[in-house]
Amino acid sequence: MKTRMDGDTPVLALSCNLTSDVLPELAQAIQAVESDNPCRIHLDLSRVQKIDSRSVGMLLSWHKRFTARAVDFRLLHVSPDTLETFRILNLEGVLNLGPAPASSEDLTMAQRQALWASHEYAEQVVSALGTALVGLNVEGEILFANEAAERLLETPEADLIGRPLRDVADVMDASGSPIPPRRCPLLAAARGAVQGLRESLLMAPRNGQRFRAIQATGKSLSHEGRILGAVIGMEDVSERDTAAAAMAQREAFNFALFQHNPLEIIVVDREGRVVRSNMAMRQSGRPLPAIGDRMFQDYEPDHEGDMRGVLMECIQSGVSRDFPDLKWRDRYLSIAIAPFPHGAIITTQDVTRQRRAVDRIARLNDSFTSLGPDCAANLRLLTALCGEQMGAACCVYWRADRETAAVVGAWNEPPGLSERILTRES
Repeated sequence: MKTRMDGDTPVLALSCNLTSDVLPELAQAIQAVESDNPCRIHLDLSRVQKIDSRSVGMLLSWHKRFTARAVDFRLLHVSPDTLETFRILNLEGVLNLGPAPASSEDLTMAQRQALWASHEYAEQVVSALGTALVGLNVEGEILFANEAAERLLETPEADLIGRPLRDVADVMDASGSPIPPRRCPLLAAARGAVQGLRESLLMAPRNGQRFRAIQATGKSLSHEGRILGAVIGMEDVSERDTAAAAMAQREAFNFALFQHNPLEIIVVDREGRVVRSNMAMRQSGRPLPAIGDRMFQDYEPDHEGDMRGVLMECIQSGVSRDFPDLKWRDRYLSIAIAPFPHGAIITTQDVTRQRRAVDRIARLNDSFTSLGPDCAANLRLLTALCGEQMGAACCVYWRADRETAAVVGAWNEPPGLSERILTRES
């Protein structure tokens, strides 16, 4: 390998094929001329007939590094076969590879700027893609990788180029079972055995600490019937899958809250038609609504007032309504209507016992206004009211002496009550 100067441009002339064993010497030579901070670095490939995949990858890596420093990195006198390979892989325009013009005067300044802008734009587009892009040859070796691929594989591009994909990461199916290289869909796409690759896989980078769920897509590249490899896109969907699992867990929790809520719940759509009811509704003993029934019209139309009209008004206005003490047949119900964007949630609680207890207390309170001067009569009245409201036998007695007991007031007095009281106290 020789280095010569063409004006102020260092030119590295290779005298053999560009293969993996030559790369260390070429890298040292490039590092030597790079220390002088040149504006251009050219490689003379006039004697090169073959470039292997790892060398192609290194050329990509060098071009990326020099482009970032505004250094014009070119290949001179590329053989037709090598140039055709770059064209087939669609790398010629992106990397500015190909025979350099014989004279710098062959390109005007405007053409030079336009060419540079197009290369820079394409480079930025590939680098900025959120999807990891990896180019593989038919042997499954990595030819190029963008920044997203470096992050996904947790390996710098310089350490990816030329290495087999199976040495960089372990590929597993969605269940976590390892996939042998001969059955790996990514490598199958590179061999042309799979067209239109789209697979959900797990990947464990060798340099990484965790598994990654990926959605892999890819397309094989061919020229004149010969498979050259594939470009593989890999999207890291680990966070999306985690979020989906968390959402599914929240949905299961919310559904359990709905089903096991002690309140009877019916959900209706914006037309007031029943779409769902919970377990408490089924255990209430009341008739169950059929899916599609119009609430308060086909189902339970005999409520006091226009409950159907109230429901539709709530859905349209978005305002909740509460009916804490609504008479329905021989029961009292507490009904709440809460609208939401897709309809309304109707909760019902049977408050018949509470309502009757309130009525009893009110009657007892009213009885005190009926008390008169006769204490015995007052006791009889209160005993009867208490027994009636509590639904149990109730009596008041007094002992005249140690031998007898007299009942002053009683309600549903059991036979022989006075005798049992006397016997117990004796």
